Amino acid sequence: MSENGDSSLHSVDRALALLSAFAEREEFGVAELGTRLGIAKSVVHRLLHTLCARGFVEKTQSRRYRLGIRILELGNAYRIRMDLVRTGEALLHRFSRECNANVHLAKLDSEHVEVVDLVRVEFPYPIRVAKFSIFRRPATCTALGKAMLAFGDPADFERAVSFGLRKMGPNSITRPAALRAELDQIAERGWAVDNEEFSSGIRCVAAPVFDETGRAVAAVSVSGLITHITEDRIEYYARLTVSMAQQLSTRIGGASADSAARE
Repeated sequence: MSENGDSSLHSVDRALALLSAFAEREEFGVAELGTRLGIAKSVVHRLLHTLCARGFVEKTQSRRYRLGIRILELGNAYRIRMDLVRTGEALLHRFSRECNANVHLAKLDSEHVEVVDLVRVEFPYPIRVAKFSIFRRPATCTALGKAMLAFGDPADFERAVSFGLRKMGPNSITRPAALRAELDQIAERGWAVDNEEFSSGIRCVAAPVFDETGRAVAAVSVSGLITHITEDRIEYYARLTVSMAQQLSTRIGGASADSAARE
């Protein structure tokens, strides 16, 4: 590794050691951190300046330092993801048996506006469960993605449009105005449908999972052949899916769809 690379890694290690110190005390001064970590005050000051700029540390009125809001955001993101996977797996097994169909729990990758699986349960038996990010697809042509976009940050919709609405299946929505209208309808009724928009012959129904702030942090879905999830049974599967999403929201301390819609 180059000398610059070694220096960068050393700086990262020092920054992490600095952050770790706050696990034992709420606030520190620059000199206190320097003594504790065995590094010069000038180095501590540079590290704190960078961490403050990123929101990981904040400066108090007494010119001391404490953990910033970004730490809380990362901690909540980790907690929610772990709670989702641990809690969601058991619920999705039951959901799959009730529906006699494949079910998914997924999150939204906002940067790429893609759906990323957290848990996937396939039916019929043997049920195969895949954890972590094993499958991605465009959010705009999936029920999972549309459910999260409808209750998510408006910037995600704008980013999706800027990337271009891809045609994946015979019924993919490729016009921004049509997608906007679809998302508005989803927000009103609380669930989404992928009607052969991602893959020919496959229909999917999804509902969002909310955190305590009413933000859609994930979605659950049921999917199957259009001969299994027929048009006259979409609302039946929607009720099951919404119920499953509400149970998962409750278990992670989240809000209901009605509360999220009001916000």
